[in-house]
Amino acid sequence: VLSAPWVGADAVWGSGLGYSPRRTLTVSVSEVASGVLSGLLALYALVRMRTTYAIYLLLSWATFAFTSFWASTTRYILPLFPVFILLSVWGERRTLHWAICICFGMAYTLLLALFIRGAWAF
Repeated sequence: VLSAPWVGADAVWGSGLGYSPRRTLTVSVSEVASGVLSGLLALYALVRMRTTYAIYLLLSWATFAFTSFWASTTRYILPLFPVFILLSVWGERRTLHWAICICFGMAYTLLLALFIRGAWAF
């Protein structure tokens, strides 16, 4: 069902609260964080990238953002190659490079530990 992006974000945020911290982090926080970050990057792409890349990014983001419940947003973000171009441009700055590396490294470590334990990550 189509709805406003904040409806889907609120639904997934509310669905993970009240569960274990691991489930809240992997289901609610990661879904909302990845959806909001990719939306902000899509808007930033309008200013910093080719118009075709920005339109592709906005339309692709809209396909999952305008649903009534965000599920597996990280899976839908993977084909959005302009996001990775923007992250590489940001990575040219030394401090942002290390901030990106640390954030993604921490997420990788957490998800790898969950995978090794046989837990459902997303």
